[in-house]
Amino acid sequence: MNLTEQGITALNEELKALTTRINYLEDDIKTVEQDFNKVKYTQTEAMYAISYITTRMSQGQQIMKAARRQWDDNKLYQLFFDFLNYTLSCGNSCPTQFATAKRCRFSYDRSMVYMDFTSPVVNKTQVARGLPL
Repeated sequence: MNLTEQGITALNEELKALTTRINYLEDDIKTVEQDFNKVKYTQTEAMYAISYITTRMSQGQQIMKAARRQWDDNKLYQLFFDFLNYTLSCGNSCPTQFATAKRCRFSYDRSMVYMDFTSPVVNKTQVARGLPL
């Protein structure tokens, strides 16, 4: 083998090694691209969730302030129950507008709120009629 053939053989070996490294690099680029696409799609969902939670927290803060003011006047605030998605077991027969607030406290571990109040039961079958003029 002469010097030129040895040079070509060496160049072929280097070319094979370079091709192998390029193939590895191409695989790495595909992996990075897939990871980027996952982050891109996850980021959109995460931003929506963060925006929704932030909005609900802001609304909740305003509702809690209003509920506190109503409670201080011995009244219940219906939007507070709506915000918590809580319905009284008596349903429409004991509207919160007629309820009287008594006491409010947290459980020992602060995981629950206990609200004591009284509410009359309204009989909707009886209709009040005005006196004739």
